[in-house]
Formats: sequence, C-alpha cells, structure tokens
Amino acid sequence: MILVGWSTRAHERGSTSIVRPLHRLTKNIRPGAILLIHESDTHGAQRVALLSALLEHLAASGYQCVLPERKDLG
Repeated sequence: MILVGWSTRAHERGSTSIVRPLHRLTKNIRPGAILLIHESDTHGAQRVALLSALLEHLAASGYQCVLPERKDLG
C-alpha cells in the first residue's frame, strides 16, 4: 500500500445533492491537487454523478487525472 494524502475533500456524506460537494472540490482546485470522494453502496448513484460532474469540470478547465507516482524508499 502507498499512503497518499488529500488536499481537498467533497464532504459528500449525507448530502442528497452533488452541488455543494462539487463546489467544495472545485473552488480551490490547483495543479497537483488530490481530491477525496468516498465510495458508497448506499449512495452509489450520487457518487457516480458527482465524479462524472467533477471529471467534466476538470477536463473543461484543462486538467487531466493521473495516478500518483510511486517513489521507492529503499
């Protein structure tokens, strides 16, 4: 496992709308940001909608999603 910290999170738990969580994720976005969205069986459709809207926003803003590079410590 690789430990990765996040720079901003959606606070989407308990939210029935994607509007506020999406705003929280995008208001201070910057290059290198790590965004946290939880996965959930009970709110799966809402999480998919949030992720879809976030990816659309990022693409429209010129960002692309990448995996963090692993840096061996040895």
